[in-house]
Amino acid sequence: MKKTAMVLLMTVVFGLALAANSYAMGSTHKKDFMANYDLSHLTGTEVTDSAGETLGSIHDFVIDHEGRVVFAVLDYEGKFVAIPFSALTISGTRPEEMRVSLNADRQKLDGAPEYDMARAMTDRKWAGEVYRYFGQEPYWAEPEGQSMPQSGGVGY
Repeated sequence: MKKTAMVLLMTVVFGLALAANSYAMGSTHKKDFMANYDLSHLTGTEVTDSAGETLGSIHDFVIDHEGRVVFAVLDYEGKFVAIPFSALTISGTRPEEMRVSLNADRQKLDGAPEYDMARAMTDRKWAGEVYRYFGQEPYWAEPEGQSMPQSGGVGY
């Protein structure tokens, strides 16, 4: 019940932030994608590798205070892994046609750091390391050794 309320709240917050901001998300995905789709349509979607093999499914999202999707949380063999949203390729025009792929294989995911909600929401250094692990550059400036402020939620 609490998890459903949290997902709903995050989706509403994201929708409001998206409506208020007219910019790209800071990733390879353009605002047009997010203007046409609700994140709830992606929750539960299978994520495949470049060969089409299923890696897992999207469990949740981490959104920053500006409405950018920082991470998709992948349920990979019972392990939750934070995937930079910019590392995902999303195709399809309607929710039932949407496909999500990640240019990584099972070995990469086996070595990936486990998702840590507290760190994903407050620790820029950790988040930056996760981005670089998946070959992505973080969209925020990352002064060495600096953590985000604890108050106010995700502070990227």
